[in-house]
Amino acid sequence: MHDIKSYLDRPEMESLVIAEDVMRYNHPCLRPDMSMTEALDFFASTGSDRLPVADASSRFLGVIAETDVWLFQDPFHDGARVPARG
Repeated sequence: MHDIKSYLDRPEMESLVIAEDVMRYNHPCLRPDMSMTEALDFFASTGSDRLPVADASSRFLGVIAETDVWLFQDPFHDGARVPARG
C-alpha cells in the first residue's frame, strides 16, 4: 500500500492501477485446523493484525483478526462466536 499511496489522489492514475498490480501472491495464511495458540504465534511471526484462512488447496476460506483470537482466549468471554466485521 505504501508503494501506491502517492498515486491514490491522482485521478488520471485511478484506471491504470488495478488490484492485481498490488496484491501479494505469497501472503501468509492461517490454516483452519490451527489452535488459537498456534494462530497467535503465527500472528506474532507475521506482524499482521488480520490474516486470511486457507485450506490445504490454498482455497480462501475467510479472514480472522488477531483481536478475535484474543477475545476467544479471554476467560471472561462467553465463548460465543465473535461477530464478523464487514
